[in-house]
Amino acid sequence: MCYSGRCHWEGHMGDCNFPTHKAVREKYPLPVCGIDVQSEEEQEYVNDVIEDIKNILDEIKRQI
Repeated sequence: MCYSGRCHWEGHMGDCNFPTHKAVREKYPLPVCGIDVQSEEEQEYVNDVIEDIKNILDEIKRQI
């Protein structure tokens, strides 16, 4: 859970461990939160990770 900072998974009870799919957790085992993002460069990195996770989930959906 994110108790401070910005959770990027709005609408999922604030659970920054969402999504919990095995493929995502293997690549990103830690929660993806915007806690203590200090710079634009750090925010860009977080945004890239979020986009990658969305791409992983899209690929999983296509395989179903």
